[in-house]
Amino acid sequence: MNNYRYDLIVSLGDHCIPHIALVESGLQKNDEKYPFDETRGIMWDKCGRGGLSGKVDLICNGFRNFLNLEGLEAREIDHYTKKLWVVNKETGMSFRHDFPIGVPIKDAYPQVLDDYKKRIALLYRKINQSSRVLFFYMTPIDNFDDGYLLEQQTKLQARFPKQRIDMLYIMQKTGLAPTEFVEHDLSKHVLRIDMDVRYTSKTDLWSIQLGNAELYHRILRRYEVIKKSDYALYNKVVRIRRETHGLFHSVTQRVDCIEKEKRYFYALSNIGYLRMKMCHFLLKKWVHRGEKRKKYSNEYKKIKCLLREAKIYRKAQINIIP
Repeated sequence: MNNYRYDLIVSLGDHCIPHIALVESGLQKNDEKYPFDETRGIMWDKCGRGGLSGKVDLICNGFRNFLNLEGLEAREIDHYTKKLWVVNKETGMSFRHDFPIGVPIKDAYPQVLDDYKKRIALLYRKINQSSRVLFFYMTPIDNFDDGYLLEQQTKLQARFPKQRIDMLYIMQKTGLAPTEFVEHDLSKHVLRIDMDVRYTSKTDLWSIQLGNAELYHRILRRYEVIKKSDYALYNKVVRIRRETHGLFHSVTQRVDCIEKEKRYFYALSNIGYLRMKMCHFLLKKWVHRGEKRKKYSNEYKKIKCLLREAKIYRKAQINIIP
């Protein structure tokens, strides 16, 4: 699986750390929360190993019994989140971030239910608006069967046949160096990355929870979430680049390193924007002089329009890393 650009990336857990990693990597907005950003599957006889299959089944069946009041049971106080630890005995899901201490479950239930209804509605709406969706699952638990991982992608693809559904699994593998990871393409839609998720050189509780943050952040930095509105400009960039390729390199070959540029929005990076400006200058010069007018007039119009749009995006200060 060599695709790194998606319309939407969603965390499947197995706990809250993957959601935090997506936010810190700029792949998810902090104020956009989905149903599994802060939930964990702990009763594996109900929700499968690591809670993974249970979460996928909930997405596929419309979150049936996800928060039914009759199935909720209080366990103890979570001293880390300062909330009441509540478990759904029917689905095997646990909630450590939602129910306040000292308030009966039935009294806090309406507010929690309303919150999760909004998260569920947001999830389905975002998926339906997207064409490429990546579901991300990371766990400190090891020994997952590859067939089990592949099955989850198959179920999600059947539930959303109009979208391309990919899965990224970052799995615990004891024995690897702290900076080492190994990739396994299980299929063209499923990638499993083995690393030492639990590793940390620090001893405080939060660092232990985060685990090997430096390494999984490095992995996530390869991925991008692209707005649909950006695709039109991206497609224009690709077309102009293709049509002006020979022209540009015949005039100045010193910037052929741009061919190695991997960022999709290279037109707004410093080198890419300069390339557009140079193409625009040359085309304008030749068209206005009457030289090669017939051959390059269309390209001139296109790149002029493209530059206008690029300037608008640059003024908006879109966060682009060259």
